[in-house]
Amino acid sequence: MILALFVPLVLAGFALSTAILNLLSPFTGPLVFFAPADALTIRLKIALAFALIVSVPVVSYQLWMFIAPAFSPAVRRWVGPGIIASIALFWAGVAMGYAILPAAMKILLSFGGPGLQPMLGAQETLNFIFIKLLFFGL
Repeated sequence: MILALFVPLVLAGFALSTAILNLLSPFTGPLVFFAPADALTIRLKIALAFALIVSVPVVSYQLWMFIAPAFSPAVRRWVGPGIIASIALFWAGVAMGYAILPAAMKILLSFGGPGLQPMLGAQETLNFIFIKLLFFGL
């Protein structure tokens, strides 16, 4: 089930990678890549990050469905709303991480001062953004 969801999400993420880059570009400015294969690698990384972030709620639900038979019916009644709340809180965390992204980038880039000019590499910047969004969701 999870693989059947993850593969189409990776394909969708690859198709949406340009739109995702455009969505992030106001916060990062122009990104550069340093090796011939980096452009493809970046698109694949975007696709995998998209699939991972979108599939976390489904993976959580599948995990619960796997371990639910070990619990009593009383416990299962309480965990159902908890799973729904955890999915909502995950997406709220991702939205909060995205909302504070402009301020975080501005603060982090301000440490350079006049002697250091930022030239953001796409690999490192996207790693930072996706890990931040995932951890805000978790």
